[in-house]
Amino acid sequence: MPFEDKKKSRVTLLDVARRANVSRATASLVIRKSPLVGTETRARVEEAMRELGYVYNMGAARLRAERSHTVGVIVPNLTNPFFAELLSGIEAVIDSAGMVVILANSGDLVERQDMVMRRMREHGVDGVIVCPAAGTEPAFLHQITEWDLPLVQVLRQISEEVDYAGSDYAAGMRQAVDYLASLGHRTIAFAVH
Repeated sequence: MPFEDKKKSRVTLLDVARRANVSRATASLVIRKSPLVGTETRARVEEAMRELGYVYNMGAARLRAERSHTVGVIVPNLTNPFFAELLSGIEAVIDSAGMVVILANSGDLVERQDMVMRRMREHGVDGVIVCPAAGTEPAFLHQITEWDLPLVQVLRQISEEVDYAGSDYAAGMRQAVDYLASLGHRTIAFAVH
């Protein structure tokens, strides 16, 4: 099928509205899951969308709303089960907000992390969660905040000027030592694997 014919055959929101016998604005409210639309009308519009094979154009919507409803997540090692568990928790929270995750593996390499971050910015993510690669300089995080891109560093904190979510290792060690001391232990060793 020639390109022009494909373009002409694309189902529009106006086509859906006509099929459901509602205004284009009402059909748009259904797509955006607005509570302003009644149950019966919503069902009629959703049925029209299925019948016509309507596909929501997220790119066009993003241009209108200036939001992509995506959050970039950059981790250093996807083969590590810990990061799979972390990602599962992040996705659950992001999903409940009606957004999706764009995931990238930095391979714990600063250069790859920089490239991935540029790509995420090009794709218009609404924010970034990053576990900084080993050797990442605070300037990396400051650059992202200068782009007005919301940012949270996880697990590895390289700047106190940027939001951080993760363990407070020093406080955890104090609690562990205090607990062992409260049990009467006086000689305490710490082994790192």
